[in-house]
Amino acid sequence: MTKREHLTKLVQTVKAKKFVNNFYKENGVMPALSEVKEAKVLTAEDEANIKHMMEVDNLVEMAGDYEGGSIIIPGENISNLDIPADNAIKKVQASFAKEATVNFSSPKSVGVENLDKDGVIEVLTVNAPVASASTTITVSANCGTIVATNANVTVPAPYTVEKIVLVTEEGETNNISVNANFAEAATIETETSNAISVYNRNGEENLPSLNLDAKNATVTLSSKWNEVEAAVSDNTLYINGSSHINKLTMLKGNAIVNVPREAEIANVVAESLLADGTSIDYAKFDIDNATSSKLGGVGEMTLTENITRSASLVSPLAPAWNAVWNLNGKTLEVTGTPRSGVYLNMYYSNLEVNGEGTIHAEGTYGLWNKSGNGGKIVINGGNIEAQTHAVYAENGVIEINGGTFKLTNADTADRDENGNLRFLINCLDKNYKAGKANIIVKGGKFYEFDPANNAAEGAGTSFVAAGYHSVMSEEEGKKVYTVVKD
Repeated sequence: MTKREHLTKLVQTVKAKKFVNNFYKENGVMPALSEVKEAKVLTAEDEANIKHMMEVDNLVEMAGDYEGGSIIIPGENISNLDIPADNAIKKVQASFAKEATVNFSSPKSVGVENLDKDGVIEVLTVNAPVASASTTITVSANCGTIVATNANVTVPAPYTVEKIVLVTEEGETNNISVNANFAEAATIETETSNAISVYNRNGEENLPSLNLDAKNATVTLSSKWNEVEAAVSDNTLYINGSSHINKLTMLKGNAIVNVPREAEIANVVAESLLADGTSIDYAKFDIDNATSSKLGGVGEMTLTENITRSASLVSPLAPAWNAVWNLNGKTLEVTGTPRSGVYLNMYYSNLEVNGEGTIHAEGTYGLWNKSGNGGKIVINGGNIEAQTHAVYAENGVIEINGGTFKLTNADTADRDENGNLRFLINCLDKNYKAGKANIIVKGGKFYEFDPANNAAEGAGTSFVAAGYHSVMSEEEGKKVYTVVKD
């Protein structure tokens, strides 16, 4: 395709797009194909624009007149491009020189593609302005080094990059992300103090090794790596719990693995070498009212004071991630709507509740598992209270090894033929019957409800595991059932 043919097609495409959009807005229906073809006919003004664009070396100068799509820069060994602020380009395609610079005057995210598919850009410099929203530059090219100013960097497969240098100017406060298909031995280098997220797109095969030199930054590392050598700020290197690193060497800073138990660190970091003054640990937090939103995250959470939440506390834990809550003798109270409570809301989540203390829900549900077939709540202790269901499994499994369970409105709640509560612990009926929801009881104390013989899922329902049984006693004239080993 000649330069004129390319420009003509570009203009006709944009004219048709504008016509269709305007026609639909005015009439509420799409135009006929014949009308679209008629709209593509070039006017004298279009011809004048094409003629002007034929005369300029840098087609980007005219790109702002034509919204959307890609633009191809003619010629070879393109070393410098300036993208004006009013352009609407989504991708710039060119045969770049070994060293090339692309300057963006607008914070819009843009793609940069090297038309020389087998070529390697030894140094590609991309500069974006300081902005209120982060700019992402997607580089579809094999690169030795990418130097990115005020921008996120994405390098999709099959392209690779050996080194990324991140630069931020004064006033640029946005977090920075690097999402790249890395070369076998890769480096990320920066002096910025902005938070940085790094993701490796290589997949399971050909795991890269990474030299991470970010002495002033807090870095979050995801995905799978062979070896990682890291120097970060004292604020840490965070490693996602779904990641895996064969060998981690900490030169500066501290590594925190996003798992709630020390024993699980080895599942993420197989081997670690720690220089003096560095450390590796699992995620753990002291929780008060001001930080109670962290209860919906990952790690070991220890309550340091009584917590009150005015709406349902959702734990939207990401796949394969989990959390441990240590009640530590405190009360977690959830007030508000009738459905207020504590519940998991993501597939394959896990929550473990430990220690003395109370989870008190003014609404229907105390602990509610709606996380999917793989989700699990393990209750080892605590007093769990709610209006209708102290524990409810909509999906997944709830395992009870200890704790006490009661309804706050027991005096007016439904009863079974034995005079016990109809519901205290309960499953969604259809999912229980389909094997998608279950409660397994190996311990705990249940007020006015026999987990071994109840009506929750029909007469004679037993949630008690094999090898265990319930023992009845009385407290203040009310029946209490305690589950013990046979």
